[in-house]
Amino acid sequence: MADINFRKQFPINLFANVGFLIANVAIGIWMVPYLIGHLGIDGYGFIPLATSVTSYTGLIALFFNGAVIRYLVLALQKEDADLSNRVFNTAFWSLLLISVLLVPFAGLFCFILPWVFNIPLQLTGQIQCFFFANFIAFIFSGFSSLFSVSTVAHNRLDLNNMIDMSSLVVKTTLIVVFFVFFSLKLTGVGLAYMAGEFVALLLGYVFFRKLTPLLRISLCYFDHSQLRKLMSMGGWLFVNQIGAVFFQQMDLIVVNVLFGAHEAGKYGALIQWSFLLRSLTGVLVGVLIPMILISHAKNETQKIVMMTKQAVKLIGLGLGVLVGLLCGFSGPLLSAWLGKDFMPYTSLLWVLTSHLVVNLAIMPLFVIAYAYNRIKFLGIVTLVMGVGNFALAIMLAKFCGWGVYGIAAAGATILTLKNLFFMPLYGAHILGIPYDTFYRSLAGGIIVAMVTCGAAYGLNQFMVIDGWLKLFFAGSAVLSFSLIIGFILLGKDRTVLVSCLQDRASI
Repeated sequence: MADINFRKQFPINLFANVGFLIANVAIGIWMVPYLIGHLGIDGYGFIPLATSVTSYTGLIALFFNGAVIRYLVLALQKEDADLSNRVFNTAFWSLLLISVLLVPFAGLFCFILPWVFNIPLQLTGQIQCFFFANFIAFIFSGFSSLFSVSTVAHNRLDLNNMIDMSSLVVKTTLIVVFFVFFSLKLTGVGLAYMAGEFVALLLGYVFFRKLTPLLRISLCYFDHSQLRKLMSMGGWLFVNQIGAVFFQQMDLIVVNVLFGAHEAGKYGALIQWSFLLRSLTGVLVGVLIPMILISHAKNETQKIVMMTKQAVKLIGLGLGVLVGLLCGFSGPLLSAWLGKDFMPYTSLLWVLTSHLVVNLAIMPLFVIAYAYNRIKFLGIVTLVMGVGNFALAIMLAKFCGWGVYGIAAAGATILTLKNLFFMPLYGAHILGIPYDTFYRSLAGGIIVAMVTCGAAYGLNQFMVIDGWLKLFFAGSAVLSFSLIIGFILLGKDRTVLVSCLQDRASI
């Protein structure tokens, strides 16, 4: 464990993460119109809505898994087999008990769904089955996340991506099979999600046994003192994530309740781009988690500062290019992707995605708070501002007459206030470095986003971009220009990117 080669493994992890992301984005872009075509816009709207609702189930898994990864990595670094087993088994048996208790609650919630959401009468049974299958899939996901602690501890995120890719293939294949041969529709989507997460659970257990043979599942290792420790950190992770859910998932629920299933379906389709950008950033930040945890275990603070600054800068520049392309070509993109009926929603796509160049670029700072166990204050701030986002969304949408635009604007405003004026300062405070450190790293991404969006929008005004082919060539031209600008703005950190590419080429 102590001899993990960061330089060798980093490019493997990075390219594995990016490879999975490309596959996930490609399937996601294809899947949205495919599902809308088979389910209708009303039926499709319940897929992202179910994900939003069942994300609260994921909070239970995070309650233990988020803390166990940190403590287990530190224990494995010390090569303490007894402590490692006590930490892991305490989390495993606690999660199992909660999951068993959760199943009847999930069944009851699915039964009362028609009294909670606006559900078309003819879809009621399918939606109830879909929600329940999604609950079970989230339970499977909680256990697979727990087993993934082995790959994180050994800095083998490429294996994590192998698991995720297998799950994605199973889900996509089964959805097509159920639609073509069985006409199961929403029920089939739920079964496909459940099967995909079950495959991830099985593969996660296989790698868990291979990478950490010193860990074994046994009730005799359950330790109440470790439970208190996990609940202390996990509790504040739970609070933080509740606030994050108010930012990321609550809007779809509000849209359904206030404006009905049809508007929720359209909003749910557009917000997929926000989800994809979040997934992209999560994939890149995921590479940092084992590196920062292991560096923290070795008290290598300067290495953590360097890695975090470079990560914020690189992710910001990458997001600047993607957000700029997405906003600049929003009209032609929506027309080619979902049809001309979605053209009036180009400004909504802007509101949903433009702020992410800042709000996602600072995600590496969450890893700092996590590694140093400074979650309490972060959790309180996130929860308070998340509730504020919910209240502002209701006010703008219902009482100010902004409709769905008010819900999107509320999220963009409150999230930017939190991540622009709190997280950079809090991260610098934890590391004991100048408070303006991370603001300098953010500037490049904002510049690239503005330049890219301006170039794309200008090109869109001078030529007719209709269809995927013209959009591809126009996007490629702007992308090439933006990459050059981004590479220049990297400054001395461009050597890091070049080094990663060279290391990857030599593997």
